[in-house]
Amino acid sequence: MDQLLTSPSNNRFERSRGRVFVEPWRGVDDWDKVPSFDVGEAPRRSTSSLGAKGMARRKVFPRRPSKPFRIGAVQWNMEAVANHTRAGFPHVADDLVRLHYFRYVCFLQSKQYLLGAKSRALEPTNSALELWSHELTLEGYRFVQYSHDRWMARLHKYSDTIRENTYLDKWHRMYLQLPVAAFAGGT
Repeated sequence: MDQLLTSPSNNRFERSRGRVFVEPWRGVDDWDKVPSFDVGEAPRRSTSSLGAKGMARRKVFPRRPSKPFRIGAVQWNMEAVANHTRAGFPHVADDLVRLHYFRYVCFLQSKQYLLGAKSRALEPTNSALELWSHELTLEGYRFVQYSHDRWMARLHKYSDTIRENTYLDKWHRMYLQLPVAAFAGGT
């Protein structure tokens, strides 16, 4: 029985934590069964819907809205870091927060996912850097749907190294393997 798992509906809550695109839930298809923890026991949960690469998609990404919206901003990330610091987590330097978002937007530019003037106006020290939905090609918007929240989740772990920046390449390869049906309005 393949049921859709739904994601939380409180978008304001998600946005306050830096998540604009709430990724469709992934997981086991029979949560009603108790997992087995004993070493010798056979598993009691089915993984039939998990597929070869891990957990299966449960829901398609929504269409791009016709009204432009801000996907992310360096300023939002700085505010999130300040909130985390006040809560007792280690501080992330402002320069690193700016560089982290700059690397993401530069990656979009390298894949030709940015439109117009945005692709020419990039500076790593720009605290006013924002990303809007209408500044992306359709493919770019879809990749951002797939990767933006993942990249933002890496902010507190980020160091500007080649290894760290290869996450975007890996996610891009995974994105390119997604079926067209993973996005509403396919085509």
